[in-house]
Amino acid sequence: SLLELDNLLLKNSNITLQSLKDILKDTDTLTQIEAHHNFIEATVNEELLEENDIKELKLPRRKEIYIPQSYKYFYYKEVSHKKNYLDNGSWSSIEHKEDEDIGKELFHALKNPHNMNQPIIILGHPGAGKSMFSSQFAYKLIDNNEFVPFLIKLRGVDSGITDIDAHINKGIQNSISGKPNINWTDWAREFPDKIPVIILDGFDELLRASQTQLNDYIIQIQKLQKSAQNSNLNIRVILTSRLTIMQDVKIPENSLIIKLNSFDSKRKELWVNKWNEKQNSNKQFKLPRREDIDDLSKEPLLLFLLAIYDFENNDLSKIEEEGLNKSLLYDKLFS
Repeated sequence: SLLELDNLLLKNSNITLQSLKDILKDTDTLTQIEAHHNFIEATVNEELLEENDIKELKLPRRKEIYIPQSYKYFYYKEVSHKKNYLDNGSWSSIEHKEDEDIGKELFHALKNPHNMNQPIIILGHPGAGKSMFSSQFAYKLIDNNEFVPFLIKLRGVDSGITDIDAHINKGIQNSISGKPNINWTDWAREFPDKIPVIILDGFDELLRASQTQLNDYIIQIQKLQKSAQNSNLNIRVILTSRLTIMQDVKIPENSLIIKLNSFDSKRKELWVNKWNEKQNSNKQFKLPRREDIDDLSKEPLLLFLLAIYDFENNDLSKIEEEGLNKSLLYDKLFS
């Protein structure tokens, strides 16, 4: 869990700031923000699959199975970094730092006024847990004195336009029953002493769905932040994306870039233990010690798919003579 973040937020809650309920009493804005925050809470309480037709399978909720990744991070300089961070093998040549508690790092990044001038970028491989982290982090900020989180699922917004304002409004609107008209900047002006934290999750999904040139999307986010400052709004924006689509995307100077690491053996073991706690004693999952399985299980999503595949008949242990890669795993799951 994000225990260090919990401790920081608890300590930070001693700062005397009014809650949104004190500021926005009996207003439609309060009702709608609370509805959006209820959506965030519901997201972390969802089971890992919307539908479960597998007999005896007991699915953990997202917040029960979530394990924070370790991470690498640096502040981007185009001259020295270029696109080297997209290649795992090139990180040794990049001056960067590494740590274990991403929640702590992001909390300090949100507190740092430097990051009201450019977005914070979180990158990871497919299935690395970027969306899982986004919802968990947003959930942790809901009752905090200093921040007001907004979680935007970019796959649900209009990818035919590059208007960041419209994407934020549409993302919030999608999360509220009845889809009321939303203007997040009007909201933010009503709580000037709090920092809106806009989490734009899934830039790669927006890019894949779009016929529009989005290579300057992150530059447009920076322009939005600077425009907000002209209205005395100091916002923070977090953008998540797969590494692979960032090749031609322009990144503002001095942007904080965080790369989620794959699961190490300790995190794999912890995940498997959490999974097994939910299952009957005769349905315990064990990862075979094989190079191909070790490679597949490095990302949380694929580890979950391996657990599903293995569930009914311990099928992973029965294919020792057969190599397994992503394509074959997906094929076997569909079968």
